[in-house]
Amino acid sequence: MTIDNILAVLAFILSAISIYKGFRQVGHQVANQDADTIESLFDSIKKQKQHHDELQKEFEEYKRTSQCQITELAAENVALRRWSKRLCQQLEKAGLMPVELKHER
Repeated sequence: MTIDNILAVLAFILSAISIYKGFRQVGHQVANQDADTIESLFDSIKKQKQHHDELQKEFEEYKRTSQCQITELAAENVALRRWSKRLCQQLEKAGLMPVELKHER
C-alpha cells in the first residue's frame, strides 16, 4: 500500500464518521424541535384557557349586572302601573275620564 492509498482510506473513514455524526445530530435537533413545538402548543393552550376563564368571569358579571337591572326595571314598571291605576281612579272620582293608553308599534 502506498501513502496515497492509506490517505484515501483514512479520508473515506473520516468522511463516513462525519456523515454518521451529522445524521445523528440532525436526529437530536429534530427531536428538540418537536419538543419545543409541543411546549409552545401547550403554552398557547394554557394562555387560551386563561383568556377563556377571564372572559367567562366578565360574562358572568355582565349577566349578574344585567339581571339586577332587569329586576329593577320590572319593579319600577310594576310601581308605575300601580301609580297610574291610582291616578286614573282619582281622576274618575274627580269626574274626569282619562284617555286610554294605546300601544303603538
